This record gives sequence, structure tokens and C-alpha cells, in this order.
Amino acid sequence: MRRCLVTGGSGFLGRHLIDGLLSKKDPDVQIAVFDIRPYEHHVTAQGENIECFTGTITKLGDVLQACRDIDVVFHCATANPLDNHNEALMWSVNIEGTKNIIEACKQCNVSKLVYVSSASVVYDGSPMLNVDETQPYPSRFTDFYSMTKAKAEQAVLEANRNTLATCSLRPSSIFGERDPAYVPSLIESGKKGKTKYMIGNGKTKWEFTYVGNVVDACLRAADNLEPGSPIAGNAYFITNDETFLFWEHASIILEGLGYPKPSVRLPMALCFVLAAILEFFLLLLSPFYKPKKPPVFTRQKVKLLTTDRVISCEKAKRDLGYKPSVSMQEGTMRTIDYFRNYDSSAKPSKKE
Repeated sequence: MRRCLVTGGSGFLGRHLIDGLLSKKDPDVQIAVFDIRPYEHHVTAQGENIECFTGTITKLGDVLQACRDIDVVFHCATANPLDNHNEALMWSVNIEGTKNIIEACKQCNVSKLVYVSSASVVYDGSPMLNVDETQPYPSRFTDFYSMTKAKAEQAVLEANRNTLATCSLRPSSIFGERDPAYVPSLIESGKKGKTKYMIGNGKTKWEFTYVGNVVDACLRAADNLEPGSPIAGNAYFITNDETFLFWEHASIILEGLGYPKPSVRLPMALCFVLAAILEFFLLLLSPFYKPKKPPVFTRQKVKLLTTDRVISCEKAKRDLGYKPSVSMQEGTMRTIDYFRNYDSSAKPSKKE
């Protein structure tokens, strides 16, 4: 019998991963869920298959309780990327939390650890063109999220041993049903009438990954991961293997949801200066005022949306047998269909 633990199981990817495990209808697979929020999905219908643990990965005791008698850990829990200005949060959750996961795996004799990292772990602000796993970690990162995810990934790969096989998956820009960030941000802009603007010349190349394909990569990694296997101790980029223009994809989603697509191009340099001015004034006001939500118009975001991101997933295709089963067209249509019935009063949480 194989017992699987999904950390961050109440989040976007975590819920889809649990869906994927349940869809196998394998009576020999049991699922445990660990999240800071109580898990409320599938429990009524599938209660006998799912064991739920509520806690935080920043506390080793909580993690140890969830890891007992587990064979495979899918570590999906992460700090909210939208809070990437919060170094303390990023460090405690992404780095210290992951170290707790590794320690718990060792103490509880877990044999496999699949870590969900990010394609941004090699991003230094310069264009990413035909990037693969030979790309080194940058000497300087553009934000705390990328930096802490990279350090956590290094810790996971260094923990690979004969008793604990580890690997890391690096999805690029996950989207799909229940997306908590990308599509809701487009909807919010649409409601405010701001979707007619795009940053830059609109030709930024981008790699997206449909969430169902990330789930498939996780399951394939777990199936192939063994001590001494070719994938043990390795990292893999995961994409839809279809390079899109960022603003083209955003336009398809906006039009599908009934909002105007971006048509007015704002020069990157102008946006960068305006973002710098906004950040300066927020810094001056910080002793007296803090916005309810982290600002989305920042220099880092301007740079990100005007920098090409073309990434190869050939290594995952070769070693994991990974092949995107859901195309960009199909994944985008599924996403639009889901958000057409989007209830703003029940907006998905922005925490993973």
C-alpha cells in the first residue's frame, strides 16, 4: 500500500493533485492532506481515503505528525508569491518549512519526496531564451520568492540519499480551474476597466503550464523516483511545451470572459518609472499606511511582463515520460468555462 502526503493540499495545485490521485481509483493508494487551513474537499464522499492534518510547515512537530507512515510526500505548500516583498515570510515558509519537511521525511522513513519548485529559480531579470536545466542559479535574484524557492530546491536535492529519493519540478506559470492569482487578477482589472492597457510591445514570449499537466508530472515523478534512479537528485522544468505571447494568452482569457482585450501599449520604460515612483511613495507612507493587498504594479512585475521566458521541458519528457496531455487551447477553454461561473463572493483564496 502506498500512502501519499500532499502538503498545501487545500491550495490550487494541491487540490488538483488530490483530484489526480483520486482519479486513479487505486484502492492501494491512501491520501493524507497537510495544510494550514482545514481541508474541506472530497471529505464527505471520499472520507475513507483521505486523512486530514491541519498545521504549519514552520513547526516541525506538525510536519512530523503528518509524515508518519507516509511513503511519498508531494511538497506543494509555499508562501504566496504575491507577498514576495515579505522576506521573513518567504524565508520561514519556503526555506525553513521545506527543511522541516526534509527532516520529517528522514525521521519518519519516507522513501520519496517530490518538491514543487518554480521556473523562476533561475530568473535574474534577463531574457530566458531556450533555457534548460543546465542554467545555473543566478548570483542575484529579482525577488524574495524566487530566491527562497531556489534555496529550498537546493536543500531538497542535497537531501537525496539511498534512504530518501528526492527530485524537484519547476512549473512555469501554472493556470487552470480554481487559479487563485493570474485569472482573478485579469478579472479584477476587467471589472475596473483597466484591461485595454498592456505593458511593453505585447510581444513577450512566455511559457504557461496547465495545472492538470503539472499534476501528471508530479505523479510520473513519484512513479519513477527510486533511490539511485536517474531522476533522483534532479530538477525538471515543466511547461505546456507551447510558447505563447503573454498578452495574447491574457487577451484570449479576457475576451472569453467578456472583457475588452489589451490594445493600448504602454512603453516599458514609462511603466518602470511610474512603478518606481509608486513604490517610493508607498515607502514614505509605510510608517502610517499599509495597503490591504500587496501592490501589483511594481518594477519587478513590469520587468517580468516584458522579459521573454522560453523554457525547454525536454529533460522531463526524456526522464519522466512527461508529455502535456492537455494542450494550451484545451486548458485555456477549461479555465474560461470555469471562471464564466466565477462567483466573486466565493473568490479562490490567494494563499497556497
